[in-house]
Formats: sequence, structure tokens, C-alpha cells
Amino acid sequence: MRIEDVLTRDELAGAVIDATGHEDLRGPLTQGFGAILKPLAFRGLLCSGPPRGRNVTFVAPRAWLGDWTEVPADEAIDRLAFGCLDAYGPAEPAEFARWIDLRPPLAKRAFARLEARLRPVPGLGFRHADPAPATGGETVLLLPAFDPYVVGSLRQLDRVSTGPRSAVSRPQGWISPTLVVNGRIEGVWKLVGDHPTVTPFGGLPASVRRALPEGISIL
Repeated sequence: MRIEDVLTRDELAGAVIDATGHEDLRGPLTQGFGAILKPLAFRGLLCSGPPRGRNVTFVAPRAWLGDWTEVPADEAIDRLAFGCLDAYGPAEPAEFARWIDLRPPLAKRAFARLEARLRPVPGLGFRHADPAPATGGETVLLLPAFDPYVVGSLRQLDRVSTGPRSAVSRPQGWISPTLVVNGRIEGVWKLVGDHPTVTPFGGLPASVRRALPEGISIL
């Protein structure tokens, strides 16, 4: 098994078993993610690769990124905190801890270290005092089902979506494909034939309609 190999779950399980001689690893490697695959990802040894048909694949991050310089744990957590706040903020330390699966005391200490660079938002937590500059104009995105931005916003959907929670977070854990305008969820979409069709939650300004890619239908 080479570092540059992109493998399906079955291929990865076979390669590990060939290398170790432990056939009993097949079950943990092919069923669920928590026993072996998730710890490997946390250690920077594994990440998702490009889909192969309907199969997920895995690859070693260094195959794509090369070697990297490790930073102290506190510095890494602080960077992640800013990433969380820039994407989903305002947020409380507890929300950050859930987002990255971090122990709550570590999240609280990170927010304490960053206090001078955070601004409180009453009732919502904290935001990054120096967020990335806005690009100007409308930012209009069609995000796929289960997009990380939407998944990370589920606890605050009533604040980031103009529509009903049930349209975005549906039964059986389904997260809809969404129309996102300047960070707010303004509708959902689906493929009708080969063309995306948007169902907005309300009227869309002309500037948003112009920003949509060609070939998009609006109900």
C-alpha cells in the first residue's frame, strides 16, 4: 500500500489485512467509522478521497499536501476556533467543542486565550473581531445535500435560514441541498431532469437571480 493510493473501504481493508495479517480487522474497517477510521483521521493519517462511483474512497493527506509543519496543540485549536467562527459564528465555546469534537474545557480555554480578538454578540456567543474581508456584491451558492456549512449551522437554523427548519433538516436525518445568499439559507433545490430547480423561501431580488448560474430554474 503506497501513500498515494486512493482506496475504497474494501480495498483499504484488504490492504491493511495484507500488511498486518489480521483478518479480524475486516469488520472494524468496513463497518462504521468510529473504531479505526475516525482515530486515523484525527491523527492526520487518513482523509476522504474523490468518490468512485457510489463508493467513498480514502487517501493519506500527505499524498496530496506533502509534509507539513506541526504546530503546538493550543495554536492549532485557536486556528480552528477562528475557522469555526468565520464560517458559523457567532458561537459559544460549547458549540465550537461540538463542531470539532473537542473536550469542552479545551474550547473554553481557547476562547479565553482569544478574548482580545473576539467580540461578544448578546444571546449568541462570540464572533471573530477581524473576520475575512467581504468580497462585495452578492455571494450566491447552490450547496449540495449534507454540505458542511449547513450541517454546522443546524443548531442555529432559525437564525441563518429564512425558511422553515423542516425544509432544510428533514426526517431521517436528511439535509437538503440549499440556496445560500450572503451566508443565509434562502431556499432549497433539486435536480429536475438534468437541471437544478430552486424553490426559494421568498422573493429573490434581481441581483440574486442574476448571480445564479445559467440554466437554473426558479419555482
